[in-house]
Amino acid sequence: MALADTDLQPMRRRFSAWLAEAERQRRPSRFDLQLLERLLRAEQGDKRFEQIDGLRK
Repeated sequence: MALADTDLQPMRRRFSAWLAEAERQRRPSRFDLQLLERLLRAEQGDKRFEQIDGLRK
């Protein structure tokens, strides 16, 4: 017995909502933390460069 598309739509919505909630509750992995740290360092470096560049003008 195959499911019709109308039967699958509520299942897809429920699964998407469940997946989003599970993703929010998940603890960040080591990779996630390292990536976030690199992004923050790059952003801080950009701000410092803008400050220095602003002083030269």
